Amino acid sequence: MTIIQIKDRPMNFSWLLTAIRAYVLSIGSLLYSTCFSNWIIIDGSYKWLIAFRDAQSFRFSHYFTCYTSEATAIASGIGASRYREAGNSETKWDLRVCKPLNVELPRSLVDVVTNWNLPMHRWLKQYVFNQSLHYGKFPAVLLTYIASSLLHGMNFQLSAVLLSIGVYSYIEYVLRQRLASIFNLCIESRPCSSAGGGGEGGSGHASNGSGAHQCMEHPGRQIAGRRLSNLLFTCLAIFHLSYLGLLFDTSPISEQGYSYQHTLSKWAELDYLSHLVAGASFAFYMLIR
Repeated sequence: MTIIQIKDRPMNFSWLLTAIRAYVLSIGSLLYSTCFSNWIIIDGSYKWLIAFRDAQSFRFSHYFTCYTSEATAIASGIGASRYREAGNSETKWDLRVCKPLNVELPRSLVDVVTNWNLPMHRWLKQYVFNQSLHYGKFPAVLLTYIASSLLHGMNFQLSAVLLSIGVYSYIEYVLRQRLASIFNLCIESRPCSSAGGGGEGGSGHASNGSGAHQCMEHPGRQIAGRRLSNLLFTCLAIFHLSYLGLLFDTSPISEQGYSYQHTLSKWAELDYLSHLVAGASFAFYMLIR
C-alpha cells in the first residue's frame, strides 16, 4: 500500500462526517473530564480511586484538545491522504493526533507514549531518538524524554512525570522481552509480527493464519498465557498512569504552576508505590536476565 499526501482534497460527505465526528468526540471528552468523572467517582472515595479519577480527567482534557485540533484541521481541508493499492486509489480523511483507546487500555506503557500525541511522537522519534541510538537504547530513551521535557517548559512536575514514564517504559520493555524469551510467548511490549517471528524481539513465534499468534513450543497454552500476561501488564500500566496523572489535579495552584513540593506530596500520599513497583520490576529483570 502506498500513502501519498495530496493537494486536491475533496470536501465531500466523508470530509464532513470526519470533521463532525472529531467535534463530537472533543465535546464528549470535555464533558467527561469536567463533569462525568466526578459524578462516577465522588470525593471521599478510596485514595487510589481518586487518583484514577483525577488522572483520567486530565487525560480526557488532553483528548479534548487533540480532537479539537483534528476537527479544526480537517474543517480547514488539512488531513487527507490518498491510498493506492492494487491499482485502486482512495482518498481518506485520516488525520489523527491521538488514540485515546490505546492510552486508556494500553498493551504497555509504550502504547501510551506512542499514542498520546502522534505528531510529536513521530517528530521526537525521528529527530531525537533515532539520532541518539548510537549511544545505546536507554540513553536514547532518556535523551528523548529530556527533549520532551524541554519542549514542555522544563516544569519540575512535567519533567518528573515524563522521565518516570521513560524509565518505566524501558524497564517494562526489557522485562517483557526477557519473559517472552523465557516462556516463548507473545507478551512483549509490542505485538509480534503476524508474519511469524518478525516483530520486535519476536523470534520463536508464529502466526496461525487467523491473526492470533502461537508459541511454536507451547501452542496449547499460548493463547491463555498470552492473554493473561498481557492483561496483567495492562492493569500495571493503568496503575502507573493513575499514580503519575494524580499530579495534574484541579487545585487552586494549578493555574500558577506546581512546585516540586506539590509533586512529592502527591506521590507521598500514595506511598511512592508506583516507583517502588518499577524498582522491583527492574530488580526482578536483573535476576532473570
